[in-house]
Amino acid sequence: MKNKIYTTLFSVMLCAVVSAQNLTMDYYSYLYNWYNINPAYCANGDKLSAILNVRQRAGLNTNNSMAGLKGMLGENQGIGARVISDTRSAFQVVMADVTYGYNLKINTNQSFIFGLSAGLTSKSFNSSKIRNSESLDQTDPVLQNSNMNSTAFMSGAGFLYNFKQTELSVSLPHLVENGKNMLDNVNVVVSNPFELKHKISLTPIIYYFAIPIVNDIAGIQLKVDYNKKYWLQTGYQNSSNINVGVGFNMGAFGVGYNYTVSNQIMRSQTSGTHEFFLKLNIKNPKDKLDINLTDGPTAPKNKLGSIVDKLNELSVNENTSVQDLKYELGKIKHELKQLSESNFSLEDPETIESNLTIIDEKINEIETRLKAKK
Repeated sequence: MKNKIYTTLFSVMLCAVVSAQNLTMDYYSYLYNWYNINPAYCANGDKLSAILNVRQRAGLNTNNSMAGLKGMLGENQGIGARVISDTRSAFQVVMADVTYGYNLKINTNQSFIFGLSAGLTSKSFNSSKIRNSESLDQTDPVLQNSNMNSTAFMSGAGFLYNFKQTELSVSLPHLVENGKNMLDNVNVVVSNPFELKHKISLTPIIYYFAIPIVNDIAGIQLKVDYNKKYWLQTGYQNSSNINVGVGFNMGAFGVGYNYTVSNQIMRSQTSGTHEFFLKLNIKNPKDKLDINLTDGPTAPKNKLGSIVDKLNELSVNENTSVQDLKYELGKIKHELKQLSESNFSLEDPETIESNLTIIDEKINEIETRLKAKK
C-alpha cells in the first residue's frame, strides 16, 4: 500500500512540477487582451464587444482560452462577463466572473476608471491524463485530496488611469479568494502611443505580472500601427522569452496572432507558444452611421454637420455639468483636429465653410458658459 501511495504521490508531484514550469505565462497575462487582466477595461470605450483569446503550447497538453463580452452602460459605466479555462496536463482551472467599471472623467485630458469582478473558480484533477496512469491506484487518498478538486468564490479589482495618451493599468485579480494572498497576482501595465509621420504610430508597453508558484514576469513590448488598421508587435521578457505578433482591424473585426519562442529551460518540452486573438465590435446603428460618415469624398462635410448638431444640443442643455461640457468639448476639438489633417472635400465648399463658422461660434458660446460657471 505504501508503495502505491509513494508511486501516486511521485506521479502527481511530477505532473505538478511540469505544470509549474509551463506557467511562464498564466491565464491573466495575454499580450493583446488587457480586459482579461483588469476588469476596469469593461468601461473603456467599446459600446459592445466580444473577445476570444486562445493560447496553445506546441507539443504539450496545455492550453489557455478566454471568452468575454463587455459594453458600456451610458457614458460612464461598463459591464462585462468572462470565462477563462486553463488546462495543464491533469490539472484544470475554470473561472467565470462578471465585471463592473465606472469611468470618472476628471477633465478633457484625464480619466480614472475603477473596476470590480466577482465570480467562481473551479479546480479539478484528472488522473487519467497522467503518463502511465494505469499504474496508479485510483482509490489512493492522495488523488482524492480536496485541494485538487474544489470550487471557491473569487473577487478582483483594478483601476485604469488615462492622462492624455498615457495609460496606467493596475489590477489584483485575486483580491478575495479562499486560501490565497491578494498579492499573489498583481498586474501592472503602462503604455503610451506616439504619432509618427505617414499614419504610423509607435506604442511602447511596459508590464509586470506577479504570478504565484513561479518567478514574476516583467517585459517590454513595442507595437507599430499603420493607419490604425494594421499592426506589428514584438517584445522581450525577463524569462528570456521573445515574442512576435501581427494583426489587423477591419471595420468591426480585429484579429491577432502571436508566437512566443521558448526559453532554454522550456525548449526541451515545447518549441514555443501560439496565441490567437479575435475581437468583434458590436455597435448600435447611430455609431455605425457616425463611422460611415468618416469615409468617402463627402466625409468632412457630413462629419461637420454631425458636430454642429452635437454643439447645438450642448448649447441648449442647461443641465449638462461643467465636467461633461469640458469633456464633450475636448472630444469635438479632437475630431476637428483630425478633420483638419485630412483632405477636405471640394464637392460643397460653401456648406463646409458655413458649418465651420457655426462650429466656431458655438464653441465660443460654450466656453463663455464654462467661464461663467467657475
